[in-house]
Amino acid sequence: MEKYRDLFCRLCCGAAMFLCAVALLGLTKWGLSYISFMGEDELVGFYEISLTDRLWGVAAIVAAAAALGWLARGERVMRVITAAGVCLTAGQALFWLWCTKAKPFADSLFCLQAAQGAVQGDWSAFQQGGYMYRYPFQSGLVALEEAVLRLAGSWDAALIWLRWINFLALMLLAVSVCRIAFHLFGPKAQMVASVLLACSVPVARYVFFLYGNLLSTALGVAAVWAALCWLDTRKHRFGLASAGLLAAAMTIKSTVLIMLVAIAIVAVLDSIRTGRWRQLLAVAAAVVFAFLPGKGLQYWYSLRSGVPVQPGTATVVWLVMGLDSRPEQYEFAPGWHTADKRSEKAYENAGFDYERMKQEQTQELKEQLRYWVNNPSQAKTFLRQKTVSQWLDPGFGSWLYLRRNTEPVHAQDYQEQLFAQGWNEGLNPFLGCLQTAVYLLGLIGAARLMLRPSPASILPALVFFGGVFYLTLSEGKSQYAVSFYPMLLPVAALGAGTLQAGCGLLAERIKKMRREKTCP
Repeated sequence: MEKYRDLFCRLCCGAAMFLCAVALLGLTKWGLSYISFMGEDELVGFYEISLTDRLWGVAAIVAAAAALGWLARGERVMRVITAAGVCLTAGQALFWLWCTKAKPFADSLFCLQAAQGAVQGDWSAFQQGGYMYRYPFQSGLVALEEAVLRLAGSWDAALIWLRWINFLALMLLAVSVCRIAFHLFGPKAQMVASVLLACSVPVARYVFFLYGNLLSTALGVAAVWAALCWLDTRKHRFGLASAGLLAAAMTIKSTVLIMLVAIAIVAVLDSIRTGRWRQLLAVAAAVVFAFLPGKGLQYWYSLRSGVPVQPGTATVVWLVMGLDSRPEQYEFAPGWHTADKRSEKAYENAGFDYERMKQEQTQELKEQLRYWVNNPSQAKTFLRQKTVSQWLDPGFGSWLYLRRNTEPVHAQDYQEQLFAQGWNEGLNPFLGCLQTAVYLLGLIGAARLMLRPSPASILPALVFFGGVFYLTLSEGKSQYAVSFYPMLLPVAALGAGTLQAGCGLLAERIKKMRREKTCP
C-alpha cells in the first residue's frame, strides 16, 4: 500500500511540474519574440522582437548564473555572496526611500482615507456607496493603516512608517526566498537566488507602494519557508508559525490565498505519502484559521460604524473583467480595469443587491464565454496579450507607478530620465533579458523536479504556477504578477545548478573521450 501511495504522490507532483514547465515554456518563447511595456497613462504597448534581440543577453545571464555556482566554491564564499545579494536588494530599496516622498494614489489612497476616517470617527467610506462598502476585504489593510495613523500621530508621519514597514517586509521576503532555496536545493541555490533577486530591480523598487502587496507577499513567502521546515522536522512550532503568517498575510491581501492553497496541496500529498492522516486535521484547521482575522476585522468595523457587514463586490466580477476579451473593453492592460469600470459599478448598478449582482455578472460571464467560442482567434490573441502584459513587462509596471505614487525629493534629474525611457532604453533591455532568463532557468528547474518530484520540493514552483493560473483567469496586470515572481527564483536557481552540473558532466565526458582516443 505504501508503494502505491508514494507512486500516486509522485504522479501528482510530476503532473503539477509538467503544467508549470508548460507555462514557463510559453513565457520563455514569448520573451524571445513578443513583449509588452506599460507606458504613460497605464497604456500597454506590445512589441514584436526578433530572436537575436534578446537571445545573446538571455544566454549571457543564464551562463553567468550557471557559472556562479562553479566559481564560488566553499560555503563561506557562498554565504558572503548571498549576504551581498540581500544587501544589494536592501540598498536599492533604501535609495528609493531616500529620493522619493510618498504620494498615495487610487486604491492605496482610498484605503488610507478610510483608515483616517476611522481614526476621526468619519464612517462615510463604510456606508452604502463608499469604498469599504464595496470592498470590505480591505479591512485588514485599513486596520493596519489605522493603527499606524494612531501611533504616528499625523498623515505624513504615517506614510513614512508604512514605507519602513515595506522595507522590513522586503528584507523578510529576501531572507525567506534565500532560505527556501537553501532548504530545498542547498547553498549554491541560495546564493544564485539571492543574486537573481538583487538583479530583479522592480521587486525592491515596489517598496514605495503603500497598498499591502509587499507586506502580504513577504508574510506569505515566510509562511512557505515555515511550512517547509514543518514538513521536514514535524515540529509543531513551524506549523503554528506557518499558519499564523498565512493568517496575517491573508488579512492584508486575499491574493495570498494562492500560497495557502499550494501549501495545503503539498501538505495533503505529504500526508498521503507518509500515512500521517492526522496531519490533514492540522491542514484543515490552518485553512479555516487563515480567514478568521479578516472576517473578525470586518465585523469589528461593522460594530464601530453601525453599518451591517456587507459581502461587497462579488468574486465573479473579477472573473468577468479578467476574461473580457472584447477589444473595446480594455483600454489599459488586457483583462484589467475594463472600460465600463465594472469593479466600481457592478454593485451600484445592481442597486447594492448582492444576489442580483451575482446573477447579472454570471450571465455576463456566460456571454463572454460564448464570445470566446464564436471568436476563437480574438480569444487566443487576448490570452496571449494578457499573459505577456503581466509577465513580460521589463519593469513590472514599476516605472509608471513609482511616478504616480511618489514625489521626487532627491535625484530628480535621474528619475525624470528613467521615466522617459522606453522598453528598449536604459535598464529595461537588461531587465527584459533577465526576466526571460529566469523563466528559462525556471523551466530547467521544473523539468528536473518533474523527473524527481517530492511534495516539499515542488512548493515554490506550485505557488508560481498558481499565480500564473490565477492571473490568467482573474483581473490583473504586471503590478500583480511581481508578487509571485520571487517564488520562481529558488526554482530558477535549481535550474542554474542543473545546467552547471550538466555542463560539468559533458566536459568530463569529452575529456574522457579524448583520453581514450590518445591512449593506444
